[in-house]
Amino acid sequence: MLTTVDNPSYSVKALATFDGDGLFQRQESSQSLPPQEINAWIQGIFQSLGLRLLISTSFQLGGFQTVVIKSNLGTTVVVRCRSSYRAVLFDHQVNAPEEQLVKWIRERENWGNNEGSSGLAMYN
Repeated sequence: MLTTVDNPSYSVKALATFDGDGLFQRQESSQSLPPQEINAWIQGIFQSLGLRLLISTSFQLGGFQTVVIKSNLGTTVVVRCRSSYRAVLFDHQVNAPEEQLVKWIRERENWGNNEGSSGLAMYN
């Protein structure tokens, strides 16, 4: 669990990074999630990003900044960062406004960018 300045606690189950085109780059997850669930989670995010990008392009809409996905694994918040997308899978019990979660994720935008660093350690 991680406590932020506003003092809510979030239980992070998994993290994933996608490049600016929505292609998967890397992920980290807690040991409690089986690989097949992580793969399905990543595939769902990839499909969501692809659909959102297709719709944005087709209708000449501006790019989107966030996506919230509720699933049987928990709540996923996908955030557009400078040159990538960050996806964080929270426990089902996350009870915070979307803006607060987005801010919290952006404050930790560089997780795992350093050799040997752990993104989950940064979030939990």
